Amino acid sequence: MARQRSHLTRPASGTRTDGGLGGRQPRGGVITGYVFKLIRESLGLTQEALAERLGLDKNTIQGWESGRRSLASTRVGDLLRLRHQLCVLGTDGRLLDAMDTAMEADYLLAHALAVEPEDVQPEAHPLAAMVNTGMLVDMLTWPFTEQPPAPLRDAAHAPRRGPVAVAPSLTASEKDRFFRHLRAAAERSTAGPTTSQVGGVLLRRQVYYLPGRARPAPRRGGVVERHGAGRPAPAQPPRRLVAGLGRSAVARRGPVAAG
Repeated sequence: MARQRSHLTRPASGTRTDGGLGGRQPRGGVITGYVFKLIRESLGLTQEALAERLGLDKNTIQGWESGRRSLASTRVGDLLRLRHQLCVLGTDGRLLDAMDTAMEADYLLAHALAVEPEDVQPEAHPLAAMVNTGMLVDMLTWPFTEQPPAPLRDAAHAPRRGPVAVAPSLTASEKDRFFRHLRAAAERSTAGPTTSQVGGVLLRRQVYYLPGRARPAPRRGGVVERHGAGRPAPAQPPRRLVAGLGRSAVARRGPVAAG
């Protein structure tokens, strides 16, 4: 049977810089790709089998799952069609909703990786636009904590064969760059003359909050407790950055008077 042509493989328009990642473009869909992988596994399908069901090429599925190709770069109509197809195949509604949140988390992550710290513009920063939900924060910090958001815990902890990634994967340099971007955003949130008071306060609040939420789960003998023995714990986020954010906040507020 001939495979139906799909618009889902269409590349995104426009160009992106490599974000200082050694010539590599920042991956725009690493979290969404991992959620998509959980959806495929929950259906009991291989990449090739799911590609056949969706009328796609196997390379498209591989690109989505690895984060090399972002699902968010496709047209809205095609995303709705994909969601409907996955629903018809029997996908849990919680996983479909999580994929939507993952796209938003990938947008925030890609922004932090693509924008140089010295080029951060507080008035245009996505974290200054709205208050993030707990689900979105959990999704965004998942690559750092390796702790999935609550609706994904059953799917993420399902037994798998062989060594597999337990969370969306970022390199050490990508993690470091993310936190350096947050620090730059915090430092610039009150410096810019065009930054609104509300936007600046919201940006600072969310920037100070994220590093604390990105800390890994409690350890026991160098192993994350929830993953069991033999699975190494994720790397700690830079404590000096978290402390530096706190010092910056105190410096702007001034010393607290003794009661």
